[in-house]
Amino acid sequence: MQEWNTFILIAVALPIVAALLNYIVPRDGVRKVSVFITTILLVASSIWLMSRIGSSPVYIDYQWADKIILVLDLAILVYVTYVAIERKHITLFFLGILQLAGIVYLEMVVHPDASAIASLVIDRLSVVMFLVVAIVGSLICIYALKYMEEHEHHVKSGRNGRFFLWFIIFLGAMNGLIFSNNLFWLYFFWECTTLCSFMLIGHDDTEEARANSLRALFLNSIGGLAMVGGLFILVTQYGGAGVSLMSLVNGELGVMTAGLVAVLALFSLGGFTKAAQFPFQSWLLGAMVAPTPVSALLHSSTMVKAGVYMLVRLAPAYQGLLLSTVIALIGAFTFFAASLMAVGEENGKRVLAYSTIANLGLIIACAGINTPLSLTAAVLLIIFHAVSKAMLFMGVGAIEHTLGSRNIEKMEGLAVKMPGMAVLMGIGVFTMFLPPFGMLFAKWAGMEAAVNQPILLILFVAASALTALFWAKWMGRMVTSLPGEEKIVKPARMSGYYSFSLGTLAAGAVLLSLGIGWVLRTLVIPAEMPWYPQAFASLKGSLVSLGASGAALPIGVFPLVLLFIGVALTVVLPLIFPPRVPVGNIYLSGANIDEPSSGQFIGVMDTTSELALGGYYYKNIINEKLTYWFNIVAILLIALMMGVVAL
Repeated sequence: MQEWNTFILIAVALPIVAALLNYIVPRDGVRKVSVFITTILLVASSIWLMSRIGSSPVYIDYQWADKIILVLDLAILVYVTYVAIERKHITLFFLGILQLAGIVYLEMVVHPDASAIASLVIDRLSVVMFLVVAIVGSLICIYALKYMEEHEHHVKSGRNGRFFLWFIIFLGAMNGLIFSNNLFWLYFFWECTTLCSFMLIGHDDTEEARANSLRALFLNSIGGLAMVGGLFILVTQYGGAGVSLMSLVNGELGVMTAGLVAVLALFSLGGFTKAAQFPFQSWLLGAMVAPTPVSALLHSSTMVKAGVYMLVRLAPAYQGLLLSTVIALIGAFTFFAASLMAVGEENGKRVLAYSTIANLGLIIACAGINTPLSLTAAVLLIIFHAVSKAMLFMGVGAIEHTLGSRNIEKMEGLAVKMPGMAVLMGIGVFTMFLPPFGMLFAKWAGMEAAVNQPILLILFVAASALTALFWAKWMGRMVTSLPGEEKIVKPARMSGYYSFSLGTLAAGAVLLSLGIGWVLRTLVIPAEMPWYPQAFASLKGSLVSLGASGAALPIGVFPLVLLFIGVALTVVLPLIFPPRVPVGNIYLSGANIDEPSSGQFIGVMDTTSELALGGYYYKNIINEKLTYWFNIVAILLIALMMGVVAL
């Protein structure tokens, strides 16, 4: 048992200690040493856990800490209520008061006997989540060391110690969430991630940052109240036994009653808010005002992944219910709506944000389809999306610091201006939607799982087509430039922090895709096997077509290797043999440009104008009016989800 106590200290307590150290001693040297030590220990512990955990879950009990969790939970809720009063947000005030009253009533008045309930549980699904948080989250921390140094040079806020306090606590809180079995513990860590996101989104303390952080707190408090509602039903109907997450998942609370269906619906609603599904997506879009490391962390390994983790974790409990079908529909609708909105964006971070919302919707849809194949797709998507999206967000942040813009149009000629970053961004974009990378394999599996559900399949196909459109448009901008620009632009160099963090993620995305068979056998199938043992045993052979290797010459490896060779050649050959860019005269307003390398032309009244090119963003139809109608549809779907409780 001692080894598990040590592991929990590293996974949950160490990030909190490192965060406090950064705040108390806000020196660059201390910060770098503490971040690197924390990173090494988290990554090492994740590898140890992957090799140590077996097929049976490990239950860990810390009942002595129940009162501490309660006090900290009440402190967070009191602070949320204080923020609502200070910012004059009446709705947030009532959300905070209702949560506070609910927790006080359940813990101090009802006071269920949860002595037989383990505080934490570690199984193969939580191993997958911990690997994502420990490895991807730690690399983002390393990236943040350099980024926040540059950011501080621009904004001069003197708040970097505070930034790293909440940034590193975020990792510990997320780890606590994914290991929680006691639902009061899970709720505490759930609210802790909400608090961390509020603090980080508002880091720069501008009017926009304060407004967007408040919106994030408000919308996620809706999910928090839904969680309290679910806890209320469980505790009042099942007593202390109802406090166990695994008892709920494993169907150990008895026959599926209307009360249990209501609990699952409320917890799913909490997952929707955290995962920024329509109509809650605005908080994640608003989070783009935060420094880029925050965006990378929120979108890849924490916060939003907590939402999809909840839906995937609960999938065995709502399997076969009408609720499951509605969850799939809500996720599929968000997948389509967010993909369409991304097509209309020219701001790189907002494109990435909508892409995240879309992929989270796809994960939730797969959880709702609720078959072994769809859940395999969901877990694969969690892994590959975390790696690629962290890389892309960090890349956009580095580009913004160098070029002064996150606009896609301003990234034209990136292959000339920042060739190293262009390669990394290219790999990031490729891994999001092209073969032979894991994201596409997972999407194929999701579509295969939805083949007998026409509405879902149509939404999947339409969203996937839109995904290809906005990624291809962005990629096209990065690899094109004004004629002759390569002769006058001096390429910018990347910081070693950026090269290491982004390069590691790029290598990880490629290697994990190449070894997708290992990922399936070692991480994904074991995570779902306890609930679908016979189905997964029969499915394992068909997964060979996705690249799994179960024989000396497994089916799928031959074309997979060829595809990787083809992709590698498209990246490597242009570096070895730089292409000669054909230069032609440009026709503008009746004036031919004899020297296009100047990037200028003679315009109206013989004035000199800059040559500028632009892409299609369909602003006439893809705009806030469309978002309004998408939100209306999403609200109706959520109302339908809550309505099925009575059926």
